[in-house]
Amino acid sequence: MTYLAPARLKPSIASRISIGRAARLTGLTIRAIRFYEQRGLIESRRDARDIRTFDAADLERLAQIAELRAIGVSLDDIAALAEADAMPGGGSPDALRDLLREHHQRLTARLACVDALASRAGVALNAASDRLSA
Repeated sequence: MTYLAPARLKPSIASRISIGRAARLTGLTIRAIRFYEQRGLIESRRDARDIRTFDAADLERLAQIAELRAIGVSLDDIAALAEADAMPGGGSPDALRDLLREHHQRLTARLACVDALASRAGVALNAASDRLSA
């Protein structure tokens, strides 16, 4: 998944932009942005024509959500971070650090399981190859 990291967002976006442009800038789909809005992770505003619009802060939040999703953080955990104002750049870096530490530990444990399975598969492959060549 390609997304625009928060540091690369154009700070020159002074006005509000459409959901389509927000999608292009963040690399998210319009459907994903609407879903994040339904989940309460972001809030759009509506213009005079009742069209969703987003500002630079919204784009940064969307990019942060995309970044956290890309590393496998669940939407429930992202919602908890948002409620604690702990999204990257927010007011509670301890909550973000703790969540990322727990996430890292879960990924490390999964990786160990995958390594063990790969090792067992390699042993089985070698045994099968030995039987076939005998």
